[in-house]
Amino acid sequence: MLRNYLKIAYRNLVKNKVFSLINIFGLAIGMAACLIILRYVVFESSYDTFHQEADRIYRVALRSSIFGEANDISVANHPAVGRTLFADFPEITDFSRLFPIDIFQETVAVKIEYQNEEQTYIEDNIYVADTSFLSLFAFPLLAGDPATALKEPNTVVLTTSIAEKYFGTTDVVGQNIFVNGNDDPILVSGVLSEFPENTHFQFDILVSTPTFPFLDNNSEAEYNWKWPEYYTYVQLATGVDPADIEAKFPEFIDRYMQAIHEKYKFTSAFLLQAVPDIHLHSSYLKEIKSNNSQTLITFLSLIGGLIVLIAWVNYVNLSTAKATERAREVGIRKVAGAHRRSLIGQFLTESFIINSLSVLLAVTIVQIVWPYFQQLTGQEIDSTFGWWLQLPFSLVLLGFLLIGTLLSGLYPAFVLSSFKPLQVLKGKLYHAGSGRGKVRISLRQSLIVFQFLVSIMLIAGTLGAYQQLEFMRSQSLGFSQEELLIVKAPSIRDSTFLNKSEALKAEWKQYTAVKDVTASTDIPGKEIKAPTDFRRATASDDDLNVVYVIGVDEDFLNTYEMSLVAGRFFKEDREADQEKLVLNEKAVEMLGYASPEDILNERVYVWRGGDVEREVIGVLANHHQRSLNNDYDPILMLRTDQRAPINYYSLRVNTTNIRESMDQIAAEYARFFPDNPVESFFLDDFFNQQYQADQRYGQLFSLFAILAIFIACLGLFGLATYTTQHRFKEIGIRKVLGASVQSVIALLSRDFIRLVLVASAVALPLAYLAMQQFLKNYAFRIEVSWWLLLLPVLIVLLIALLTVSFQTVKAALANPVDSLRHE
Repeated sequence: MLRNYLKIAYRNLVKNKVFSLINIFGLAIGMAACLIILRYVVFESSYDTFHQEADRIYRVALRSSIFGEANDISVANHPAVGRTLFADFPEITDFSRLFPIDIFQETVAVKIEYQNEEQTYIEDNIYVADTSFLSLFAFPLLAGDPATALKEPNTVVLTTSIAEKYFGTTDVVGQNIFVNGNDDPILVSGVLSEFPENTHFQFDILVSTPTFPFLDNNSEAEYNWKWPEYYTYVQLATGVDPADIEAKFPEFIDRYMQAIHEKYKFTSAFLLQAVPDIHLHSSYLKEIKSNNSQTLITFLSLIGGLIVLIAWVNYVNLSTAKATERAREVGIRKVAGAHRRSLIGQFLTESFIINSLSVLLAVTIVQIVWPYFQQLTGQEIDSTFGWWLQLPFSLVLLGFLLIGTLLSGLYPAFVLSSFKPLQVLKGKLYHAGSGRGKVRISLRQSLIVFQFLVSIMLIAGTLGAYQQLEFMRSQSLGFSQEELLIVKAPSIRDSTFLNKSEALKAEWKQYTAVKDVTASTDIPGKEIKAPTDFRRATASDDDLNVVYVIGVDEDFLNTYEMSLVAGRFFKEDREADQEKLVLNEKAVEMLGYASPEDILNERVYVWRGGDVEREVIGVLANHHQRSLNNDYDPILMLRTDQRAPINYYSLRVNTTNIRESMDQIAAEYARFFPDNPVESFFLDDFFNQQYQADQRYGQLFSLFAILAIFIACLGLFGLATYTTQHRFKEIGIRKVLGASVQSVIALLSRDFIRLVLVASAVALPLAYLAMQQFLKNYAFRIEVSWWLLLLPVLIVLLIALLTVSFQTVKAALANPVDSLRHE
C-alpha cells in the first residue's frame, strides 16, 4: 500500500511540475525564514543563561529622586549596597560589583613594554571588578585562577582579543602594563577565554578593586551611600523568592540611608533584576550596553509564524484548486473499491513528501544565507551545522514536518476524498453534502484574504518604521553635526594640561581647514551618566530637580552652532565666568520659570560635592543630547575645570582635503601630548550610531515582509495559472463573441482585486493600532498619515495584479480557436 502511495505521489509531482515547484519552494522559503527568526530569537533569549545557576543571580537596580521621575531607574547602585546586603541577608550567598573607570576619565592610556618594543594604546572599555566577579559569573579563564585573579592590588584580567592586541599572544600572565603614564606596573593575572556575544556585560579589561583602596572603604563612609555608580549583583540561595528580598528593602534602606536621605533630600528604592532577563527587559539609565526589546522579539516571532503559515496556506489553496483535475481519479478509485481512509492516506503521503523536500531545502537555504543574516544583525551567532542537532531546532524541524503535513494535507485530503463517485463521473464536482462546494470556495478566498491582510500589515509596519527612522535622522538636532571632527583629550596629563590644551586650540585655529575649536567634558550623542540635582536659590531644600552637567569653554556655542534664546554665553575671561552657568530651555522649564528671560541673573544651587551657588547668565535653545528616541535632557553648562575636566576637542573643519587636514591635526596633537595616541571620529557618524538598532530592525522587518509577500505571490501565481486554465474555454467563447483583451483581463483580475479590498478593510485598522503602539517608544515621532496606510494597499494591489497578469494576459491574447477546437 505504501509503495503504491509513493509511486502515485511521485507521478503527480512530476506531472504537475509547476504546482509542485511552487509548493516546495514556497514552503521551503517560509520554513527557512521561520528558522532564521527562531535561531535569532533563541540567541537573543539566551543572554547570560550560560552562567552557572544564572536564575539565582540578580542585579540590584536603584530608583532614586536624583534621577527625576519616579519611573526612571538606574541599573547602578551605591558602593556599599552589595557588601552590606551580603552581610545582613542570609538569603544572599554571594555578591559582586562592577565599576566603570570612565567615571574618572573618559579614556585610559595603556603602555606596553614587550620584547624590547614600547607601544601605547587608548582604551575606553575598562571596569573595576570585585574578587568574586569571575567566580560568580561563568567567564572562563584561558589562564589564571578565577578565585585569585582579581584579589591583589595592581592586577588586571585581559580579554583574549586585548591580550593578542598588546602582546601578540594569550600567554601573558605575569606580564606588566602601565596606565596613564604611571611608572608602577600592573600585573596581568588572567586572560579570559573567548568572550561570549550573548551577555549584557561589555568590557576589555578588568582591574581588581583593591587597586583603588578608596573605592572599597567600609560601609560607614558617607560617599558609600550616595554615589550610585556601581553595578551590583547578588546571588540568592536556592529556593529564595526575590519578591521576599525586595519586601525587606525598605527597612534596609531606612536603616542605612535615612540620614543621607534627610541630609541630601532624596529617596531611594531597590529592585532586583534577574540577570537572564536584563537583555530583553531592561532599558534604564546607565546600562552597560544597549539592550534589546522583548516587544521586538515577540513581533519578529509573530512574523516568522505568519510567514510559514502563509506558505502552508498556499499549499492548501493550490491543492484544493487542483481538486477538479483529480476528481475523476478519486471517483474511479471509489468505484474500484477504495475506502475514504486509503484516499486520505494517499493525499497525506503526498503532503508528507512535499513537506519533507521543503524541510531539506529550507535547511540548505538557512545554511547558505546565515552568514549574510549575521552581517545584517551585526552579531556573531553560531553558524556551524551542528546547531541543527540542538533540541529546540531538531524539534522545530520535526514539528514543521508533522504539523505541515497535517495542516497542509488534511483539509485537501478530506475535500478530495469526500467527492461522490457518481457525481464526479458525471462532471459534478461537489463533495458529500449539498452545497459544500461553495463552502470550499469561500474558505479558499478567506485564506487568500489572510495572505493579503498579513502582507498589507507587514508593508505598513515596514514603511512606518522607515519613516520614523528617517524622521529622527532628518530632524534639526539644535546644533550642526556636519563637518565636526571629535578628538579625544589625552589620558596622560600633568599640572600643565589646561595650559597645553589652550595652546593646542590656538595652534589648531591657525589652520585654514579649521573653522572653530572647542573643548568640553561631553559631546552630543553620548549619554551623560552622572546627573546631579539643582534648585532655585530661593526654593526649599525639598524642591530638587535633576540636571545633566556639561563642562564647556567659550567657543562651544559657535563651534556647535547652537542658539541662545536669552542672555549670553561664556566669555573668554575664564575667571570672570567661573561662577556663572548657562541652562537650556528644558532646565528652565523644570525650575518653573515662565520664560527664559525671567531666569537671567537669577541664582541657583547646583550639587558639586555640596550645594554651590551659581548665577544664570544665559539660556540655550534645547538640543538633542541623545537620539530622538528620548526627550530633551535638561542641560546645565559650566566652565571646564578640575571637577569638569576636558574629555573632547571638537573641531569644525573644511572637508575638502580632509585626510591631509586630519594628519595635520594629529601631528599638532602629538607635539603637545607626545605620550598619547590620537583618537578621532566624526560626530555625525558617532551620533547616528544610536539609530543602528532601529535601522537593523527596520531592515529585518523589510526582509521578512518581502519574503512573506513573495511566498504569497507564489500562491497567487499558482492560483492564477489554475484559474486561467480552468476558464480557458470560457475566455475563447467570450473572445469569439467580441470581448476585448482588456475586458478579459479585467474579468480574470476582478476577483483578486476584490479580495485585496476585503483584506484592506481588516488590515488598515489593525495596522494603524500597531503603528500607534510602536511609536509610543519614541519621544519624537511621526504622525500616522493617510498615505502611510493607503500606500501598502496600493503596493499589494499592484503586486497582486502583476503576479496574476502574466497568466491573464497570456490567456486573453490566446487564439480562441486553440481553446475551442476540441469542443
